[in-house]
Amino acid sequence: MNPVKRFFLYLAAAYVVLSALIMIGFGPPRLSGAYLDEYEADHDRYVEIIYSEEYKRHMQNPVRHPADEELQADIEFVREYEARPEFQRANFRRRMSQFLFEVLNAGVIVVVAVRFGTRPLLSFLDERIGDLRKRIAWADEARKEAEKQKQTAQDKLDQLDDVRRNITQKTHDVIEQEQEAIEEATEQNIARIDAEAEERMRVEELQAAQQVKAELIDKAAEELKERYQQRA
Repeated sequence: MNPVKRFFLYLAAAYVVLSALIMIGFGPPRLSGAYLDEYEADHDRYVEIIYSEEYKRHMQNPVRHPADEELQADIEFVREYEARPEFQRANFRRRMSQFLFEVLNAGVIVVVAVRFGTRPLLSFLDERIGDLRKRIAWADEARKEAEKQKQTAQDKLDQLDDVRRNITQKTHDVIEQEQEAIEEATEQNIARIDAEAEERMRVEELQAAQQVKAELIDKAAEELKERYQQRA
């Protein structure tokens, strides 16, 4: 017989035997028919309540979703039902049976994976390790390149700081030169204005003196004319 078929035959036989032992010891992974025959109405109400949206919202956040009178009665029923010794025994048996079947199924999967998946798994792990090494090497190269770019950027920033300081100093020098030139031009303009004002005052004084002199001459001539007329 093919080794693979033999393996699965043994595995199936072991699964059947272990399943039978679980069924004999704990029964099926559900509530027994005898229990449901006796408590079917109460259990149906219990299932309806615990799977209702109002009950779920209240249990998740009682403050945000407070219970009204009807829901509070359902909650009390659920507490009373879960506290029954008959339900606790039946529920414990059901959970144990369900847990053992889950362990059995997981064990079968593990056995099959170990039997047929060891070599592919090792190959997969080798590939993943190689890929991780490549990623680590790439990350190291990227880190070195980033540090290099960072240093280059820092050098450029330092150069920019020097350029900024030079520009600031030159700007300050130009402003001082312009300020001195403006002050000098202002002083020259003030001096020129003062000179022009003095010159204008001299001209105006001269004009005033000439006008006064002309008036005096006219007056003296008028007086002489009057004298000659009186003598005549």
